[in-house]
Amino acid sequence: MVLAAPPVLNRLIALALRVARRPPLTAPLSFGGILRVAGWSIGAWLLYGVQVFVLARQLGADGGWLLLLQCTGAFAVAFASGPLLLVVPAGAGVREAALLLLLGPTITAPRAAVIAVVSRLLFIVGDLAWGGAAVLAARFTSSKAGR
Repeated sequence: MVLAAPPVLNRLIALALRVARRPPLTAPLSFGGILRVAGWSIGAWLLYGVQVFVLARQLGADGGWLLLLQCTGAFAVAFASGPLLLVVPAGAGVREAALLLLLGPTITAPRAAVIAVVSRLLFIVGDLAWGGAAVLAARFTSSKAGR
């Protein structure tokens, strides 16, 4: 927690940028900025958990708040474990295996496997959709700037 405090974090970032021979930050990090980012991150993780929860409920899993908490925690651990295996892109297979393992105590293995695969497919569709939106926005912006 001490390392995440802006005075300490700003010094660490400045040191890392100096070592990497990169320009310094244009503005230092603030407590308010870090809290806003943390809030957005917590919101995103809760929505990821809701995604897994809705898939689990659609497949017949029983549970209320406890299942939602388990789905959110399982997805967070699974998502964070993906990049740890550097030889596969985006943790392909690692996240799914972790979800299977972590949802296993509550949801049957076949259902957990479906949740893991459908979740991965939804992320792929979302990535493609946002990528397409970015391309369209760039084209729209460049065509408007050319007028």
